[in-house]
Amino acid sequence: MGDFTFEPSVGANFMRQTRRNVQLTAQALSVPDVYNIGNARSNVQADERDEAQEILGVFASGTVSYQDMLFLDLTGRNDWSSTLPLDNNSYFYPSASLSVIVSDLVEMPEFLPLSFAKVRASWAQVGNDTDPFRLTNTYTFGDAWGSTQTVVSEADLANANLQPEITSSYEFGTNLRFYDGRAQLDVTYYRSTTRDQILSVPLAQSTGYNSRLVNAGEIRNTGVETRLQFSPIQDWGGFGWDVSLNWTRNRSTVVELADGIDTFVLGEGPFGGSAQAREGGRMGDIYGRVFDRVEDPNSPHTGEIIYADGLPQLTDDVEKVGNYNHDWRGGIGSTFSYENLQLNVLFDVRKGGLLYSNTHATGIEGGSLEGTTRARNETVVGDGVVQNDDGTYSENTEEAAYVTWLRTYYDRPNVESNSFDATYVKLRELSLRYNFTPDWLTRAGVQNVGVSVTGRNLFLWTDVPHVDPETTISGGDGQIPGFEVQQIPSTRSFGMNVQLDF
Repeated sequence: MGDFTFEPSVGANFMRQTRRNVQLTAQALSVPDVYNIGNARSNVQADERDEAQEILGVFASGTVSYQDMLFLDLTGRNDWSSTLPLDNNSYFYPSASLSVIVSDLVEMPEFLPLSFAKVRASWAQVGNDTDPFRLTNTYTFGDAWGSTQTVVSEADLANANLQPEITSSYEFGTNLRFYDGRAQLDVTYYRSTTRDQILSVPLAQSTGYNSRLVNAGEIRNTGVETRLQFSPIQDWGGFGWDVSLNWTRNRSTVVELADGIDTFVLGEGPFGGSAQAREGGRMGDIYGRVFDRVEDPNSPHTGEIIYADGLPQLTDDVEKVGNYNHDWRGGIGSTFSYENLQLNVLFDVRKGGLLYSNTHATGIEGGSLEGTTRARNETVVGDGVVQNDDGTYSENTEEAAYVTWLRTYYDRPNVESNSFDATYVKLRELSLRYNFTPDWLTRAGVQNVGVSVTGRNLFLWTDVPHVDPETTISGGDGQIPGFEVQQIPSTRSFGMNVQLDF
């Protein structure tokens, strides 16, 4: 077709997943430490669960290019899922992308250091189904009541009208190379919107269920991703230096939740703190009890902590304290090479975000942390105000026992005083490699021998006391970001590798 090329593709896919879980439980053993069901001393309880899921998909794609400098890609896929109702089990999701190599299409001015320029734009949709047994209520066998077998309903109320989740996204980006590839810059802007997410929303316990399944909400993500690679020194007496920088920023906004629901709890931390999604807010906003403060904007004490009996007071209701998501993430990598020696250094950077530390709260309460060692009979006058009978405020002057004041100030339900800026910098990896080829190995067909030593998570710089801000608590549904509850310390590891190339 001359300057144009066209590459079509069609296909089909069938997937079947089956899962079987058989569980036999006994409360006691006849012979200790012999873990065999035949060794059970008590009645054996049996539980079996079988699940199956099928997805049939057909798809087509096509790429049109013009002189290898303008490219148009189109795709389309339709899936039929067995886990969705018959009326809603089919969902179609297309995509389209356009890219142009500008440096081939337009002659670049000679005075510019730009040697390659590419711009791209794309739009895509992605569909998603759900897990088995979410359309009709199911039951499991419970303990027998005399000679009568009991059954127990699932915690979620099923929904026979579920629809597939659909995520629509678009992005724009560019790839630039300078000085014949000595430096490269990639920049991408994206925006995605997810609708009809399948969520479990709370129900009154009087219904017999904890929650119900619904299609709900609209979540919007916008962000920027950048990467810069350059070589300050390519070859200076055998020495080279390559640098790689990356930076990303994402904002996840809750546009809409389910009808009648204005708050969805993403995960609960200890003592009342929780990560929530609220309409108009961001995914990952952390709510909890905070210091009770003067709210009167006309008062000279606006924002100060309110005291009573010499101790700081907490609010009765929860308030937004922050968000567990980092403001941005970055990485810095450097590779230094000289002759056959190579040194790689990688730093990870996380800026912002909030972390509640139960290690801090518990350590204060138990007197095991620095700052709790003052004499137990000492007293302290807290920095704050007391409310007068006429509604005005005056400076707090009442003394309180230091131990009592400290435990009250950092009481575990106080999300404000036990939360910290989760910014940190980590030396993620440091490795040293040496390449050589002894003559006796060359005769055996070995072209190169590489010996390297590597250390990971070697150093951490952060203002979060006592814990690694990467740690989070593990809940029933996985990790709950933003909350740390006396987690196991993070590990530092070392390794050695020998590589033979033939």
